Amino acid sequence: MNVGKAAQLLSDSVAHALRRYRRNKKYAYLFKDSETTERFTKLVNDVFDVMNGRYTAQGINVTNWWKKKKKLDIFLEILDVTEECNRTRKPNDPKTPVKMFLSNTTLQAWRVTVLSVIALTEEMFNVGYTSVLTGKLNQDPLEMHVERGNIDNEENIRILVSYEECLLNKFKSCEKESAQIRESFKEQLLDELSIRYNCPDCMKGIITKYEDLPYTFLSAEYTADRNHGGLIFVTL
Repeated sequence: MNVGKAAQLLSDSVAHALRRYRRNKKYAYLFKDSETTERFTKLVNDVFDVMNGRYTAQGINVTNWWKKKKKLDIFLEILDVTEECNRTRKPNDPKTPVKMFLSNTTLQAWRVTVLSVIALTEEMFNVGYTSVLTGKLNQDPLEMHVERGNIDNEENIRILVSYEECLLNKFKSCEKESAQIRESFKEQLLDELSIRYNCPDCMKGIITKYEDLPYTFLSAEYTADRNHGGLIFVTL
């Protein structure tokens, strides 16, 4: 895919063009009901700008972060709604598209990217940074420093080893924190189960078969993916 062409398609200029032609009497019939497309195009353009700041004027700072983060939050909501519409679609419904416009892989990739930008930005603010250039949140600077910098083979290796050690230390720190959270959840779950399994009325609300679950039970699919015959679907 040509990223430049894709960025031009979902751009502020296209959003303005849709509005202009829709208001033009000569072409209005061709752009009828294009308001939603216009808003979506504008939002994608704004989200792309938030995540592609390459110099200070385009960057995120403490003052404008709440406004830029709001656009990212709206985009995440749209991803959730899109995914939910696909999950709850009715078969043979003429008003429902046969296939999704976005694949599940694309939805997940967008969600991971946006959530990563939010997490990294807030983490950098918490440790004292005053400005974040989201367009620099990639490995290009490191590659340019290693490949084009004035360094010899020994320095090249030292940089890569230091980068590896940094990632490993961060991973170990995250693993330790995750283990603590899992242990806390385990204790809470055991306390909750000890209460529910001693309650006859609660026992009636436990379902052990996926087929018996109500279609409105959102966590059913996630539980089923990890079910190897031993998990219980709790609907209470």
